[in-house]
Amino acid sequence: MDERIRPENAPILAHVVSAVMFLGMAATINATKTVEEIVQDLGAQIRVPF
Repeated sequence: MDERIRPENAPILAHVVSAVMFLGMAATINATKTVEEIVQDLGAQIRVPF
């Protein structure tokens, strides 16, 4: 367990991560990218704030 994330905040963070994933996968700009490229981009976006 990551000690920076309090258990009471976990559902909120999960919602934020899900939203970022949805937007990243639905974005037209990513239509030509491979799944691996999209996953890498999303990981980088999520990693920064957390």
